Amino acid sequence: MNPKGQYTEASLIAGIKAGNEEIMEYVYRQYYPMVAHFVKNNRGNDNDAEDLYQESLLVVFQKIREGEEIQYLRTYVYSVCRLKWLNLLRYRRRHPENIIDNYESVEVCLEDDENDTMPYQQAMQQALTQLDETCRQLLLAFYFEKLSMEAIASRFHYNQANTAKSKKNKCMDRIRQQAQHILQTL
Repeated sequence: MNPKGQYTEASLIAGIKAGNEEIMEYVYRQYYPMVAHFVKNNRGNDNDAEDLYQESLLVVFQKIREGEEIQYLRTYVYSVCRLKWLNLLRYRRRHPENIIDNYESVEVCLEDDENDTMPYQQAMQQALTQLDETCRQLLLAFYFEKLSMEAIASRFHYNQANTAKSKKNKCMDRIRQQAQHILQTL
């Protein structure tokens, strides 16, 4: 840390390569406001920003550990987040029928339909109970225990954190589809 209490680019990158938790937490806190501002100004919300940021940092940390040369961490984090967000927006435009991303969007839909009495949270809880045990445990580990993808990979005996991330995304797709089905049957 320099006298102002800030890390240099080189020390941040070296800390990430070494798996230094303090450095990774610092990076998380330091750059999150920039990403949240970008997402919220581009048709997103706080939940979108948080999900995007966590997934993007996993990519950034992995790339650094694999030896990718990065001069400016802030710029690299912003670029990864920006590309992932724009890709997600493109996907949402092409597949609007598959998107139930957050409570707010569904709550708006529920408010519009006077006959809907089951809130989205209850639909998600019901959908969670209908998932297979592995998916349920993986989602609980990620969202409630706040475990990293590396910790989840270890717990579930996956070879890589990317495998855990892929499984988590597939499980989330399943629970969203099930919740959407539950809401549609009301």
